[in-house]
Amino acid sequence: MSIEKPNSNAGLLDLLRIAGSLTLAEMAYATEVTPTAVRQRLMRLMQKGSIWREVVRHGRGRPRHLYRLVNGSDPLREDLFDMAIQWQETLRLNDSDQRRVMLLEIGRTLSSGN
Repeated sequence: MSIEKPNSNAGLLDLLRIAGSLTLAEMAYATEVTPTAVRQRLMRLMQKGSIWREVVRHGRGRPRHLYRLVNGSDPLREDLFDMAIQWQETLRLNDSDQRRVMLLEIGRTLSSGN
């Protein structure tokens, strides 16, 4: 199965929608993103109630964690939430030149559709 690399919450949610459930290591491998970056995104998605984590014990050693979608997850809503947070963080920049550069870059990105 070929899956496009997710670069947003929607992409990670789509990956879980296709696979059903995955471990952190499986998601990191599938997305070619570091486990730390995937873990951070998963933690945010769990806080939002979009996914849940199931602990699977298998003998000795550490348990595995499987991540699954919560019914009714909305990828568009997740992307808009992330965009709002990034917008707020940009507006909070103290350096007006840096803030202007960031806002121009956001405008270019939105106008190009990427």
